[in-house]
Order: sequence, then structure tokens, then C-alpha cells
Amino acid sequence: MVIRVDWVNVGHKLYHVYEASDYFVEPSDSTESQVRLVLDNGKHDMLLSGGDVAWIMNNDGKTIDTIRT
Repeated sequence: MVIRVDWVNVGHKLYHVYEASDYFVEPSDSTESQVRLVLDNGKHDMLLSGGDVAWIMNNDGKTIDTIRT
């Protein structure tokens, strides 16, 4: 699957694209408005907050999940 993360609070348009075989999302320990997105059992561990958005897409490019903060 392909994961695109749009980072909002960096002062300009920035996104990252990752390839992963699995993912999970869990609440952050710090605040309720943050979530952790973990790819490939910890290979990538990201903290999403303040309007960040992640799109999870299958290998055909179809969005199968959207994570919004």
C-alpha cells in the first residue's frame, strides 16, 4: 500500500509518500488531538496533529482509509 501524509503546520506545503505492507493508528500519549501512525511494525512512526492528513491507498491508488487530525 501507499501512504501519503500531508503536513500542515510546517509553514509551506509539504507531504511525504511511504510504501508499507501494514499500518496502525493509536492515540498519542501527549494530547487527544494527536495520533500516532505506525507503518510496517515501527519502521516509520509518525505523530500527526493540527490538521495533518494521511491517505492510505491500495496498490491501485484507491483510497481505503483517511486519517485526519
